[in-house]
Amino acid sequence: MNEAINAALEFAKNEIDVKKINACIYIRNVDSIKFAEKLGFEFYGQMKDEIFRGKAYPHKILTFDCTR
Repeated sequence: MNEAINAALEFAKNEIDVKKINACIYIRNVDSIKFAEKLGFEFYGQMKDEIFRGKAYPHKILTFDCTR
């Protein structure tokens, strides 16, 4: 999975000139947060709520800076 995501990030950065990519991850999904950080995403902020199936869940926003 790392290879596919790294390839997608490189494509976004080098081929289509994306500046930033955001990941919105449920705060209790620690494994996904760690995985995103391992890929180079950095904590940007926290949303109060993201609605999923009628319930509100707090999420962290992580950003990958493609300009680096």
